[in-house]
Amino acid sequence: MAQDYPKVWMDEHGIIHVLWGHGTVSLADIRQAVEQHRAISTTPRPVLIYTYAGDAVSMEWDALEFANSPEVVAITAASGLLVQSFMQHHIARMFLWYHKPPYPSQIFRKREDAIDWLKQFVPKAETSST
Repeated sequence: MAQDYPKVWMDEHGIIHVLWGHGTVSLADIRQAVEQHRAISTTPRPVLIYTYAGDAVSMEWDALEFANSPEVVAITAASGLLVQSFMQHHIARMFLWYHKPPYPSQIFRKREDAIDWLKQFVPKAETSST
């Protein structure tokens, strides 16, 4: 049976969205998200990451390490982590503290704020033609 999550798509601004499902994100899940991202675009793009229905999501250790691998860094210009609860905010802060990515990353409580911040990282050739 095919997994329902992660769901990955690009919006009208050129931002990649990654929607995790419930529970724990495995290495297989994050690899699947990277494959979906690459199918959409191999150009480094800003990425908005969030979870379904406000569930707190945890990540396996291998998935955390892979999140900062050259394979992921090569296609990520920046990341916004959209949180909906105190627990998600705490988990996101811990992730950024212990696994700080080499690209700009920020935590947001409002989707609109995240999108506004991420727009600055969309490839310039696209933003000048829109």
